Amino acid sequence: WIGDYDHPQTFMDTFMSDSPNNRTGWKSAQFDTLIRKARSTGDVAESMKLYREAEHILVDELPKLPIYFYTKSTLIKPYVKGHHFNRRNEQMIHWMWIDENWRNNPSDEPAMVPEVPPPPGEY
Repeated sequence: WIGDYDHPQTFMDTFMSDSPNNRTGWKSAQFDTLIRKARSTGDVAESMKLYREAEHILVDELPKLPIYFYTKSTLIKPYVKGHHFNRRNEQMIHWMWIDENWRNNPSDEPAMVPEVPPPPGEY
C-alpha cells in the first residue's frame, strides 16, 4: 500500500484506534488525540507539528514494521530534460522538454542532471 496523497494523514489515519484499516489492533489514546487535533486545526504549521509528534509515537512503539520500500527504475534519453520525481515517485510530463541542441552538442552529462525542480505542490 502507498499513500493516496502527499500528506501525513494518508498514513497516520490507518493507525487510529477506531480505523477500519488498523489491522494491527494497536491502540494509543495519546496518538489518537494528536491526530484529531492535527485534523481540526486550521494552522498548517501547527498541524504538521502535531503529525510529527504522532509520528514519534509510531516510531517508538512500532506497531507495524516496514519490510520493504517500493522502487522504480526509469530510463530517460539524455536529451529529455526537466524530469523530476515527486515524493510519491510520480513525474509530470508537462515539466519535461526535449533539448533540440543536444544532438548537435552531446555531452558526457547524465540524463538526470540536477536542475531546479518545479515548486513543491506543482509536480
